[in-house]
Amino acid sequence: ASLFLEKLIATVQGQSHSRLANVFGELPKRVWLLRDGSVVECALTEIAAGDVVVVHAGEVIPVDGEIIAGYASVDQHALTGEAQPAEMEMGDSVLASTLVLMGELQVRANKTNTDTLAAQITGILDNTLNYRTKTGLQGIEIADKIVNLTTVLWLLALPLWGLEVMLSIWVVPVGAILMATTPLNLIAYLDLSARSNILVKDGSSLDLLSNINTVVFDKTGTLTLEEPTVCAVHLCGEMDQASLLALAAAVEQYQSHPIATAIRTTAKDLALALPTVDSTQVEIGYGLAVNVPDGQGQSRRVQFGSLRYMTLSDISIPADLAGLADERQSHGHSLVYLAMKGVLQGAIELKPTVRPEAQTVVDTLHHHGIEIAMITGDQAAPAHALAASLGIDRVFANVLPEEKARLVQELQEQGRHVLFVGDGINDSIALKQADISVSISGATTVATDTAQIVLMDGTLAQLNTLFELGKQYEIDLKKLIFMGVHVPAVHLAAILLFGWGLASTYTIGILVTLANIGVAFLPIWQQEHSPTRIRHTPDLKEPKILP
Repeated sequence: ASLFLEKLIATVQGQSHSRLANVFGELPKRVWLLRDGSVVECALTEIAAGDVVVVHAGEVIPVDGEIIAGYASVDQHALTGEAQPAEMEMGDSVLASTLVLMGELQVRANKTNTDTLAAQITGILDNTLNYRTKTGLQGIEIADKIVNLTTVLWLLALPLWGLEVMLSIWVVPVGAILMATTPLNLIAYLDLSARSNILVKDGSSLDLLSNINTVVFDKTGTLTLEEPTVCAVHLCGEMDQASLLALAAAVEQYQSHPIATAIRTTAKDLALALPTVDSTQVEIGYGLAVNVPDGQGQSRRVQFGSLRYMTLSDISIPADLAGLADERQSHGHSLVYLAMKGVLQGAIELKPTVRPEAQTVVDTLHHHGIEIAMITGDQAAPAHALAASLGIDRVFANVLPEEKARLVQELQEQGRHVLFVGDGINDSIALKQADISVSISGATTVATDTAQIVLMDGTLAQLNTLFELGKQYEIDLKKLIFMGVHVPAVHLAAILLFGWGLASTYTIGILVTLANIGVAFLPIWQQEHSPTRIRHTPDLKEPKILP
């Protein structure tokens, strides 16, 4: 029976490992290699750094490397969390296990085999699958104590009760079943997590989930997206809303910061035609100045930027617009001003883009009795405004990066069990301090490396699924402890008190073993046969509509 259980663990662990690794895509065994101007087929294991591989549409990129020729649309969602395919061309870097949807690429390998990002993640999974949970170890410790009692009873059995009783005591599976089925149950829940696009890098986090009573969110990049949303256009000159927004998008068309992206995206959504601009002048930290041809051989100077930029440029701000800026700032909104030929034409108002799923996540966590806190470096007024809109219980504002871990520690000293959700480099210390750390795929590398759990769909939606899995995992472990420890103990008592023989002892031992295996595998069976199987949640986008 022991050998059978060990074989079963090895088989299931291998199958589960394959399924977990497939979250990131399965690499091909044979690839196309560009050699001396010809494309030849060879084994993936033969590829070395510096070799050039050719990847066609529908094929998985087998190496981490740089594109030296070609153009393609690449699905990188499994590794980066980005829902939209990326348009890749010469000079761009690509990752192994991503899929070429359209086009063809020539990729010079810089990382192969175990050095690729996908292979490193597989290594993380190996370490996770070999982990034995604290609850499981507690059950094994109990089983070990009963084994000591069993040994004493076995030694006394022959002179006191005879050979059959001694053999009956010997075959009672005290502790052995628990030692085998606890890892099976862990593997089952790691498997379920992977099917739900949740990467559990540290199995101990599954043990601790049931104890969590406080969830702390970092604000920017976690509860809100990096890119803000255009929510209003305020006018004070001759231009209308569409013209002002189109001109602002034209000014920002070559900028990469989030505000520029938000304005360009809104103009594109409204199908606005952008005017021609030239001679861009950047005022660092303040704004931009461009020249806009007027069609008559002349040009008009357009300035776009902060209130301070307008003030330094001696551009007057109407009192009502200046007052509006102060009022909207208290809500966490910001205004960017546009002036033409030294006269203010209006301002574009932007607000933080709250993740579409954030409200549902907060409501569900509250339903489970979990307190929610938010940490941010923002000012108190906008932080409290966002917290009030979502129903967040506690707010820590004006927090420096190095203070985040201290606040988490203070909560722990108050008896709170803390799960921290963060996405930035400045969250890494707090992620390490928390009882459980969670990051989102697509966040900074430091955050995803530090976090014990990564939500691979790039949203917070799977956080609720994670807690449900943790709750059910605790229930199943308690069942396994009871059946694997207490039932054999009662079985021993029945042998001594009622004289159960070897045949009945062996039969009951087999039944208990099968029952424990059934409990360990039940989550996977239920998942396979559930009419509402857990599926990947799409990356929802909040529509950007002007009032």
